[in-house]
Amino acid sequence: MSESGHFRWGLRESGGGFVLGWQMADMMKQGEEERLKQILIVEDEEVLRMLAVDLLTDEGYEVDEAADGAEALARLRERDYDLIVLDYMLPFYSGLEVLESIDCHCPERRPKVIMLSAKTGPADQGRAWAAGVDWFIEKPYRPTEFVKKVNEILHETDGHELSS
Repeated sequence: MSESGHFRWGLRESGGGFVLGWQMADMMKQGEEERLKQILIVEDEEVLRMLAVDLLTDEGYEVDEAADGAEALARLRERDYDLIVLDYMLPFYSGLEVLESIDCHCPERRPKVIMLSAKTGPADQGRAWAAGVDWFIEKPYRPTEFVKKVNEILHETDGHELSS
């Protein structure tokens, strides 16, 4: 095991499909800051949650996961996150209810929030925007576009993207 990487369990592309297994993952890309960006994925559909975790871990982020609103709130009490990827419809507490309580659980600084949902009507999206999401992504989504948007949001500063 090298200093710049670790082994992790996850999905990897293989022969047109995906395979679960152990693989080497770089923890930091050359030139990145010491602290990895912290992301919380809140998704009740296990396959979608695993996909999001795998995609973002491959990008070099530290990713935690929660399967419902109650678990998300518990995680938010334990740790500060840079980004929360939040499903709209969740068991126990909806994504909107989780979003409304984020300010209470993250008093020092509010993480950025991407909301995922199959609820694509204007009223549903309007409620999400009004609750303070930074971006709304409709399900189903393309993994490459999802990763691109996460990278953009995490590298914005005062409305301007950082140069690479």
